Amino acid sequence: MRSTLTLLIVQLLLVSNVRAATVKLIVTVPDSTPTDASIYLAGSLPSVGEWKVDGVKLDREGDRFVSTIQLEGDQTLEFKITRGSWETVEKNRDGSERANRLLDAKHAEVSVTVEAWSTGIEKPAPSVVGTLEIFTIDSKSLNQQRTIRVWLPPGYADASDRKFPVLYMHDGQNCFDRATSAFGVEWQIDETLTKLISDGTIAPMIVVGMDNGGASRTKNYTFDIDKERGGGGAAHANFLIDEVIPQIESRYRVRTDRASRMVGGSSLGGLMSLEIVRRHSDVFSGALVMSPSLWWSNEAIIKAIEADPSQLANSRLWIDVGTNEGSGKETSRYVESVKKLDAILTKANVEHHLMIQESAEHNEAAWARRFGSAIMYLMDQ
Repeated sequence: MRSTLTLLIVQLLLVSNVRAATVKLIVTVPDSTPTDASIYLAGSLPSVGEWKVDGVKLDREGDRFVSTIQLEGDQTLEFKITRGSWETVEKNRDGSERANRLLDAKHAEVSVTVEAWSTGIEKPAPSVVGTLEIFTIDSKSLNQQRTIRVWLPPGYADASDRKFPVLYMHDGQNCFDRATSAFGVEWQIDETLTKLISDGTIAPMIVVGMDNGGASRTKNYTFDIDKERGGGGAAHANFLIDEVIPQIESRYRVRTDRASRMVGGSSLGGLMSLEIVRRHSDVFSGALVMSPSLWWSNEAIIKAIEADPSQLANSRLWIDVGTNEGSGKETSRYVESVKKLDAILTKANVEHHLMIQESAEHNEAAWARRFGSAIMYLMDQ
């Protein structure tokens, strides 16, 4: 008995050693960096704030900045270096957008060099096509003010007797305008819909973008708690249903039936869109679920849908993912989770479409490329 217990303890220690790793990150910054500047890492993993712009503050060591990053053995961190805001994120030497850096547990120490900061580089010009109206809501559900962006289709002003279906989008600041997008790249929803509507491919529709809550995004976009994080999804759903929708339906000419309301988003926003349709199928008829974080809380949503798929019986779902989202085992996690969900929905005869896009990454540019196909499916056109 004692030998068995000893063996078990040894095995647990070995597993722990395999799973945990500490990587020292060393950052060299340009000579033009202000001497009093603070340097931060913004990255994809929850442990560094899930793209919180000042997620990890680096320590100054002489003319370099350093930090130690904790990773599990199979994790890969996507990250960028910032000076505390997206207006001061690192850029390529020529001022162009820098691809996300990658950090894994293969090396104990990694050195990177920032070539340039976005400061001093011309800020992207507004890129909105068509009519975009913006207002704010002082949300009682979230105890926070939120910005709402409403894109109106071509011909809206002239069609005074017509009402339109509505798509409610998460992370609204990234939907229509590269000047407001967190990473300087937008979903191009306005450009895509302008073309599809003008060509007669789809019927005119309104899109409502709801800006996220910044540091509270993870909490707002998750119903379940994962490692003591998240769990505020019910309040966010109340915000959408009890505060946003009434404002939209009083201000604009929109259809108010369930069949004319859809919700969408990507990553945690994709997870939240699926959760909202599942939990509030009386309000929404369909969801655009791009690169969803189905892994959240040990795949809690997949287990819930498998246990009771009837909540989605009358819904229409677009689900997608790219094969280059993350790397190594993380990529498999993204792809395999949507495959698992697809199998459950297929068995339950839930109307849906799955797209696995080769070489696509986890970013706005990839979602922009898929948005046209997604909205045509949701609109059944």
